[in-house]
Amino acid sequence: MWVSTKVLDFFKISQSSFEDIKAEVKELRGVNQVISNQLANANVTNDWLRFKVNQLEIEKAALMEKAYNIKLPVPEIARAPRVDPSYDPKNFSFDDIGDELARQIGLPVYDDLPKFTQGPGLR
Repeated sequence: MWVSTKVLDFFKISQSSFEDIKAEVKELRGVNQVISNQLANANVTNDWLRFKVNQLEIEKAALMEKAYNIKLPVPEIARAPRVDPSYDPKNFSFDDIGDELARQIGLPVYDDLPKFTQGPGLR
């Protein structure tokens, strides 16, 4: 079967186009790495700030209780759990979803906790 050279040329990728795409991919990988590093730094800073605010709230409540004998509730800033984007809250129920799905959506799995067999009241 004979195919025109114009048709074959349509499917060829020039070397310069390939090199341009390759350079662009390298640049985007570098940008991705920089953004990943910035995200990690922002998460560390956010965790530190959250810890310090929680610490100050606890200290403030302790001082209020000591000075005025007023026991105040202590608010706590907590990091939101990571949720699987495929999770649909419309399908929520109180049925046990199982350990594997709980791990996938970031919920605690109580079978993973250490078992205590010693101590008062534990058997």
